[in-house]
Amino acid sequence: MRGNIVMVLLVLMLGGFFAALFVRSPEAHEAPPIAAETPEAPPTGTTTTSATVASATATTTAAPAPPKPRMARPLRVVALDWELLAPGVMANGGEATSKKDSAFDGDQLTVELRVEKSVDNLENALARGGEAKEGADIAILPLPRFVASYERLKALSPVIFLTVGWSDGREVLIAEAKSLDGLPARGSVKLQAEAGSPAAMLGLFALDAAGLTPDRVELVDDDKAKWSAVPRTEMKGKGGQTKGHLLLSTGEASHLIPFVAIAQRSMVEKQPEVLQAFARGWLKGHDDVASDASGTARKIATLERAPKPLEVLAALGQIRPASLRDNAQALGLAGRGAATLENLFSRAWSIWRQAKVLTIPPEQAPVDGRVVGALIREGGELEGPAPPKAAVERPDTEGKPLLVRRLEGKKLDEEAAIAELGFLASVFPRCPIRFAVHPGFAIDAKKTEALLEQARERFALSPERITKAENRPKPGTMATIEVMPVP
Repeated sequence: MRGNIVMVLLVLMLGGFFAALFVRSPEAHEAPPIAAETPEAPPTGTTTTSATVASATATTTAAPAPPKPRMARPLRVVALDWELLAPGVMANGGEATSKKDSAFDGDQLTVELRVEKSVDNLENALARGGEAKEGADIAILPLPRFVASYERLKALSPVIFLTVGWSDGREVLIAEAKSLDGLPARGSVKLQAEAGSPAAMLGLFALDAAGLTPDRVELVDDDKAKWSAVPRTEMKGKGGQTKGHLLLSTGEASHLIPFVAIAQRSMVEKQPEVLQAFARGWLKGHDDVASDASGTARKIATLERAPKPLEVLAALGQIRPASLRDNAQALGLAGRGAATLENLFSRAWSIWRQAKVLTIPPEQAPVDGRVVGALIREGGELEGPAPPKAAVERPDTEGKPLLVRRLEGKKLDEEAAIAELGFLASVFPRCPIRFAVHPGFAIDAKKTEALLEQARERFALSPERITKAENRPKPGTMATIEVMPVP
């Protein structure tokens, strides 16, 4: 009997336990806190160093991975002259490798710079490509050189992606004559100049604007030629005197010869971040050159095959750096100037073809604005350093025009006249420009002012700089554009 009672009580107790288990609301279980591991104290008599602590905490704090370089190899850049590479040398801290904390190093970019004095060698370097030690990814050269070489480089699909500067007095046009007026109406003239060179472009451009088309000009290597278009360094004869009269230079036509950076189109499309890093560093290098031109010249003079410091310094004074804003304007992304890279390329092509430097029909200007556009979108500094003030010899025209462009024909093409007026005003940005329409022997003041106003509006020209001409027109011309000396 007692055993039965005990059994019943045990069953009831067990049932009550399970009932309580299922009726009870669940509670979150909190695990006891785990104490963080602390490094063992170093043995007695040793010194705790930062290396010891770093090693001890390595299991709990992972060091950030170092930034990957933009390229697994150096970016190879070639130019025709050391002064053209000056911003790159300063941004790179040298010619071969990017100095720590330099402008290029900050963008994880290693750059190799070198000069090839021969145009053929520069073209071959581009053809080899940057993978080869003697090749190049980027070439920096004057636009006329690029246009003259385009027929041979065309297969590489080269494009201009950056303007690095402008010639400002490097090239001169000198002659026995005292002005560009009075050129022969028929026949040809000999011009001492190197085909494809920036100096030849200046000479042919000026003669063409004055009425002597390039197909009537024979380019020769003859010191006795009556006309010479040469680098300023070759302007003086043995006696130190100018070989004839200085008629014009790129000091006046300071937007005629840009220095451009070119690369293969495939690189622009596949590695835009590399070219953007290069352009950022190059623009910073302009500031370094401007702040210490003499130091830049001394640094370049230490490099292999580089000229002496004074020669470099003089050459730097004849280059005006191109800012990000200048690039936007040259590419037609901002501003209303007519001397865009596209227009300058087309004008150079026309001149070289008439001069038989090129033989193929005109091509579309190979200009790509994506690199410059990306720098502008990321908030790059638009303004660059102030251009150098070089003391260069200026033409002495005795108050007469440097250049007179006469528009001929039976009827004036007003659109063409406005375009030419804007182009010359852009190529000669510091020169006063005078313009007149004269269908007969008298100036049509009303039509002149109407076209002047259209040109000022279209190309954002100052009314004080672009004014009406007063000189008596010549027979057979419908309009005249006069380029006056720099005030």
